Formats: sequence, C-alpha cells, structure tokens
Amino acid sequence: MVPACAACNNTKSKLEHELVAVMPFGGQHADATETLAKVAARLARTVKLHTFLANTFRHVLHSRNGSPWVMKATVGVDATKLVNLYEYIARGLAFHHWGVYLPPDEFVVGAGFLRSPASDKMEELLAKPAV
Repeated sequence: MVPACAACNNTKSKLEHELVAVMPFGGQHADATETLAKVAARLARTVKLHTFLANTFRHVLHSRNGSPWVMKATVGVDATKLVNLYEYIARGLAFHHWGVYLPPDEFVVGAGFLRSPASDKMEELLAKPAV
C-alpha cells in the first residue's frame, strides 16, 4: 500500500488495466503462452482496447544482434502510457523500500526507454553478478 490521492490512484489503475492486457503479447518466458491465454477474458470486456490491438497487429521480420531473421507478431503499445505507469511504479517502490513519499505536486519522477547502444550496455551490466 502506497499513499495516493484518488486521481492518481484511478489513473494508475486505468494504466495497469490496459497494460496488463497488452504487455503479455511481448512475453518470451516459459509461461508466456499461458499468460497470454488469460488476456482473452480481459480483452472481451474491453472493446476499445481489443479494437486497438486488432488494428495495430502486424507481422514483422526481426533480427537481434545479427541473429537470423525470424517472423514475429507485434501489437501497438502506447509508450506514453507505459512510461506514465513506470513513473507511478517508481514512486511506489520509493515508498515501499525507503518510506519516501514523493507527492506529484512536489517531486518529478521520470521514466523512459534506453535505445541502442545504451540498452546493450545496460543489458551487459545487468548480466554481471552482484557484488
């Protein structure tokens, strides 16, 4: 539990509702197929989101770090919504781990995405054992 005003709590809840349905499409873990199957029920209740995903669904060729090209399916993601959710999560983690409350009217919390080569360097650093 993290202290939040009703407006922030509602906004975060809406972002989570949408992104919990979208993010499993990118899953590559062992349970990804099972997780994605659970999304169908959520999409059945959210016509607007279902329509958005259907309209943004594409097949693309993908190669990572020179690997062979493979066909992948993609769906649209509103990156702004994802960044906004990450900012709420960062505020929650600050409170959970350190008891630090960061009210939005007093503190700016930013989130974003790393692009290559920064993302490659970050992956390299995260792969190293903790010291």
